[in-house]
Amino acid sequence: MNNSEISRQTLLSLTITIEALLLLTATAWRFFGNIQLAPSLALSREAVIIGVLVGLGIAAVSWFCYFLGKYLRLFSGLRKFSKNFLAPLVLTLSWQDIIIMSLVSGFCEEILFRGIMQKETNLFTASIAFGIFHDPSLQQKTYVLSAMIAGLVLGMAYMKTGNLWTPIIAHILHNAISLLLLRYQVKPES
Repeated sequence: MNNSEISRQTLLSLTITIEALLLLTATAWRFFGNIQLAPSLALSREAVIIGVLVGLGIAAVSWFCYFLGKYLRLFSGLRKFSKNFLAPLVLTLSWQDIIIMSLVSGFCEEILFRGIMQKETNLFTASIAFGIFHDPSLQQKTYVLSAMIAGLVLGMAYMKTGNLWTPIIAHILHNAISLLLLRYQVKPES
């Protein structure tokens, strides 16, 4: 089955299942590691503002790299992956589906990678794991590298504020913008 044969329902179910497993992993790790998350989940104005700015920044850089892929070989793999795999994958999604997927993935991934893993290991380990999570086959090296760099930025934002809502909001915003642009602006190659 190729990605154009994946139905909307399958994609949503798969996303929610994977993210639920990440949250379950984080919950077990938190329980057995006696890790306190509650203090870093107190919502603040600073966390929201920095989260929005970081999310917009990551989304802008991602799309700048996508457009550079038209002219620079360094980014051509990322552009090709976006046009040939990601764009066709999201074609069946509505904007509401995209918002739901962004909320679920941004929250669950940040709880695990920043709230638990970064706290228990370090920024670099969590960022590398985050990048590999986005393509475990490591076939799309530029995509993995861009996810690792995004993970570093999200991790530094978390370190700056000490508040998990900062990377959660940034991640949700980045995913929503990227998926909406992929869905409505990028034309898959035939």
